[in-house]
Amino acid sequence: MFCLHAGKLNEDLCDRAERLKDKIIMFEMKEHRELNEGICLKYEEITETIRNTPETTEELVSLNQYIKITSDVTTRKLIDEIDEARCHLSFLLDYATLPFDDLKLNACVYHWPNNILAELEDSRTHLVTMKEQAQDFLQNRVLEFHQRLKDLDKEIRVFEKKDVITTEEIKNNVRNLTQITANLEAAVTEQEVKEVFGRIHTHTVMLSILKLRYPNHMEYRYTPDIPQGINNEQNLLEMEQRQYPLLQTLIAGKLPYEQLWTTALNFQSMSEEWMNGPFLHLDAEKISDDLDIMHGTMLELTESFLDRVGPYRVAKSFKRKIEKFKQHLPILKTICNPAIKDRHWEAISGVVGFAVTSNASRSLQDMLDLGISKFSDK
Repeated sequence: MFCLHAGKLNEDLCDRAERLKDKIIMFEMKEHRELNEGICLKYEEITETIRNTPETTEELVSLNQYIKITSDVTTRKLIDEIDEARCHLSFLLDYATLPFDDLKLNACVYHWPNNILAELEDSRTHLVTMKEQAQDFLQNRVLEFHQRLKDLDKEIRVFEKKDVITTEEIKNNVRNLTQITANLEAAVTEQEVKEVFGRIHTHTVMLSILKLRYPNHMEYRYTPDIPQGINNEQNLLEMEQRQYPLLQTLIAGKLPYEQLWTTALNFQSMSEEWMNGPFLHLDAEKISDDLDIMHGTMLELTESFLDRVGPYRVAKSFKRKIEKFKQHLPILKTICNPAIKDRHWEAISGVVGFAVTSNASRSLQDMLDLGISKFSDK
């Protein structure tokens, strides 16, 4: 008979099985720990996001949508992950002794579902208040916007009676119209701009529940300090969008007055230079083109202003001034001709009966004072 002593073999097999068990347990503990840490990290990211105070209306709307998706979808997925973690824990409790840190992590995981519901509810309340403030602010801003348009309408109507054509008055009118144009452009931008730059400042009292829950949280009030697009804001805040036909009416109504006084100022300043400045550097053809444009503008304006005495009188006056200046164009084209030579000046002198010469300082007015306009047809 043979006797096989297997004690050593059995001990070795038992040791191997024990080591394999330990490896499996350690693997499960590692998997369980990583799963728990991932769940906690996701909850922490949600909490950090929903505790943020949005600085723009777009951020306000975006955060509100984030909270809705988190409540309806994300938290449900996290519950499924917690159920998976519970299965891991059930296995480990039968076969392992968990370290204190893992026990603490498990407790944190199972507390998160209730904690996050409270966080979400607080944030929803927070955002409702902020949205109401944003709507109130926008409503006041709409009223202020409409009042600004009415004020601009009054400023434009002042030009219906203006008829003083002194140089200082003309310059003053152009300055005022330039400012009105800038204000109208700003109004168009404020109504239509897509970019939103509003800021939520820290001035007034926050909800008492938030102060109790987050004692270090900043207080806030919705007060944008940079103009935003009213239409875009109304859309974001789900408010009825208003139309402003008065804005386009003002832009169209301001245009003829702007053309009138700008053209008047241009002619006033340019004709002074053309008449009294050195004529040797003048471009007669360009002057002729500029006068045609100015004359055409004033001609159209005299027809447009038939029912407005003051502007009509100004347009008619400058139309006549331009026509009078155009009478000097034949002389101007002759003396400004870059091809004119000394012999031509001698010929001109022969025609007019006295010596006529050019020099660097001589002006068109000097030539007219000599009376050579009487010989322009020659």
